[in-house]
Amino acid sequence: MQREHPAVSPTFYADSLRTLGRGIRLIKEEKESLAFPPLDSVFRLPVDDVLTTEELRRLSSESLRRLMIYFNLMMNFESGYQYFDSLERAKHPVVSRYCRRELWVAKAQMLMALDRHAEAVDYLNRAMALKDENNDPLSEIFCTATAGITYMGVDTISTRAESAFRRACRVAERSGLSNYWLYPQAIGRLADIYLQQGKYEESISLCREAIRLCEKSGSYHGKLVVAEILTEAYRLLGLYEEACRYFSAGERASRHVPKLTIT
Repeated sequence: MQREHPAVSPTFYADSLRTLGRGIRLIKEEKESLAFPPLDSVFRLPVDDVLTTEELRRLSSESLRRLMIYFNLMMNFESGYQYFDSLERAKHPVVSRYCRRELWVAKAQMLMALDRHAEAVDYLNRAMALKDENNDPLSEIFCTATAGITYMGVDTISTRAESAFRRACRVAERSGLSNYWLYPQAIGRLADIYLQQGKYEESISLCREAIRLCEKSGSYHGKLVVAEILTEAYRLLGLYEEACRYFSAGERASRHVPKLTIT
């Protein structure tokens, strides 16, 4: 006898997006303690005959990124690592095939906070070795920029971090996503690496490019990151008037940046 499939609402995907959106909204409203159930709900959805693989991939990718932010905000890194590890061990058919990069970067973030640096770097290396896992530029920018930030937790002049930020920038430029908030941050972090290496002119040049992009996209977060780096660069060069100018610019930008994006 042929198995009968349960009736499925034609709005099932839209309903699932709304549930995920509720979790995202709770984080933005600084009610993150309530955000876990709607974010986790994506991984409780039936895999067969209800949603397409691409629909599930999009939901899973977004949920993994938001759950990483959730566990960071809650500062519950041990639970975060256990959660992401259980997802990997469960071999969810969509996550294990299309979202390994998000999963490994999320695990690395948790491990870095737990001072398990060698394990964190191993996951970052595995994530960065993946090429076009899901043909999703937004996912790749998020993961590579986050990987770069996490690498910097080990070594502020890490060539691996530099490579990650450069990759994030290339993807953003190629895909027309230069208005995504992590793009100017990737440029800013790259400038920060040059600053730590004593390459002041290269650092300032990158920051000026980031400022141009921030003005174009209206990214206050990017302005904040770049202003902090320029403040330090000009301070080290002894140009204190310029340093004060960018310190003030950073203070103004910070008023428009939600807690969620200050990393």
